[in-house]
Amino acid sequence: MSAAPEASDSADGGLVAFLAEVADHVAQHRPALTPLLDVFVQEAKFARQSIDARLRELPPGAAILEVGAGLMLMSCHLRALGYEVHALEPIGHGFSGFAELQDVVLAFARSRGVGPRVLPIPVEDLQEVSRYDFAFSLNVMEHVGSVPEAIACVGRALRPGASYLFICPNYLFPYEPHFNMPTLGSKRLTEKVLGRRILASKAVPDPQGTWHSLNWINVLQVGRVCRKHTDLACSFDRTLLATFFERAAHDPGFAARRGEAIAWVASAIVRSGLSRALRFLPAALQPVMKCTLTKAGA
Repeated sequence: MSAAPEASDSADGGLVAFLAEVADHVAQHRPALTPLLDVFVQEAKFARQSIDARLRELPPGAAILEVGAGLMLMSCHLRALGYEVHALEPIGHGFSGFAELQDVVLAFARSRGVGPRVLPIPVEDLQEVSRYDFAFSLNVMEHVGSVPEAIACVGRALRPGASYLFICPNYLFPYEPHFNMPTLGSKRLTEKVLGRRILASKAVPDPQGTWHSLNWINVLQVGRVCRKHTDLACSFDRTLLATFFERAAHDPGFAARRGEAIAWVASAIVRSGLSRALRFLPAALQPVMKCTLTKAGA
């Protein structure tokens, strides 16, 4: 296993260059898939920024688990940096259309010797024990079949002192980001009142499947689950909402996916300086949670 490059080698560890190579490959061999790839390229860049501080703390060749690896872009990138990477990714409800592009990305990565080990299972079926130095996921925990089981399985798979960092919606906040719409307390009531709008949505490839997959995770639920695991310490980063608005204000692609209204609000908040004040808002009141679960011991 080769050592991970030093932080000074590149601000992003070479991610942008790797993504450009993947994009060129897809454009040459599967040009119709380029628009879909573009969405995930931006998500990969955000994911890299989100876990950068933790990566800097890991030793060369550390074992990393990506929970819900999607197109495998981040997993392949981390493998190229010399980490031992396991990419857990079952293609589930709302995501079956991504399979072809996922295959293209994996074939490209494997041809260059940077393919991760793929675990094609739900996170609830993960059987590893004290295996990983770090685990992460982006916009995945809202789709798992059981939040308590997912936390238990990933927690068991962490080595003592290791952590699991995940970012996902907080459904205590009345907004659904996949469908860009307000919510009405519970998933059942929201579906009852806004069902037609949900099924007619153009924001996701498979509205019915995506809606079915949502588990309505929230900050208070995660806190309750973690309190049942005495070996897991739970913390929430309250700066993510400010980061969200800053991204919506400055990233055209991200803003377009969130809609004109969100982009306008984000720009106004950033221009006014209010985004800095949002960093003091309690995690339970923010639309997105960034949670770190750390296993006791070292």
